[in-house]
Amino acid sequence: MTSRRHLVLGSALLPWIAALPARAQAAPTRLLLGFPPGGTVDQISRHLSARLGEGVRVEARVGGGGRHAVEELMKAPADGSTLLLTPVSMVTLYPHLYPQLGYGAADPVPVAALASLGFALGVGPAVPASVRTLADLVGWVRAGGSSLPGYGTPGPGTPPHFIGALFERGAQCTLPHVAYRGAAPAMRDLLGGQLAVYIGPEGDFLPHLAAGGGAVRVLAVAGERRSRFLPDVPTFAEQGHGATGLDRRELYALFLPRQARPELAQQIAARARAVLAEPATAALLARLGLQEAAGGPAELGEVVRVDHAAWGPIVSRVGFTPES
Repeated sequence: MTSRRHLVLGSALLPWIAALPARAQAAPTRLLLGFPPGGTVDQISRHLSARLGEGVRVEARVGGGGRHAVEELMKAPADGSTLLLTPVSMVTLYPHLYPQLGYGAADPVPVAALASLGFALGVGPAVPASVRTLADLVGWVRAGGSSLPGYGTPGPGTPPHFIGALFERGAQCTLPHVAYRGAAPAMRDLLGGQLAVYIGPEGDFLPHLAAGGGAVRVLAVAGERRSRFLPDVPTFAEQGHGATGLDRRELYALFLPRQARPELAQQIAARARAVLAEPATAALLARLGLQEAAGGPAELGEVVRVDHAAWGPIVSRVGFTPES
């Protein structure tokens, strides 16, 4: 899951985190991220990276689909010197997938929800222009039209992977999964015609749709309702694919290490709400294909609890294991 979007949000938040009272925390020195640079927001993130606080290091612990950064957080002292910016699914989904995971869903201390995003299914130039809907895509695949790999995602065991697996089962067609190391290489292959279908964050598609030319066509969005960024694209459910799991959205949030003091989490969350209320932040999120999702420790903790419970049946239904 992408990537530079995490760096953008972290860059916007770090200056005020560094300014929190000394009695509440030690000066932060690290913001952990689980993904490498890349994706659709690279240009904007470079512009905003100058907002990093002095002495604060953005540290990418790449690998494991983002889980290595969460595991690194668990090793850090609970004094506020280390924060994690991550998709919530790294906390709620991965405990169902990896028996030897170094954390559980209840271990990272919830601090603040920042933004949410939806997922979309799109096709590239390798798919005929006549394919405009999911039904068209299924018909093309069943007719043997695709000699390319099935559907690409930003990584194995990620929400887009499960969305693709559920769609494949519901449509009763064969779409093998192709796991990439992030969104950027997957989108390159989609645009280059080496990949037929890509499932990933809506924001990955937006720059290519804005450029015009029809190289990329988005056929469906996940979620209970249409996306504000892709209002003309129907949901999976609208097209007859309404299985639980095809309505998943992702949430980006801040976490502290286990046993961090509640007052520390509350202070950071209060400032996060102020930052999210700024017009410049709203404009930035819109350009990234993100929606504000403000919430403090209690609200984020409830999201983690509910999301963790929801993923269990989906994982069982798909039958995913790290070896599959």
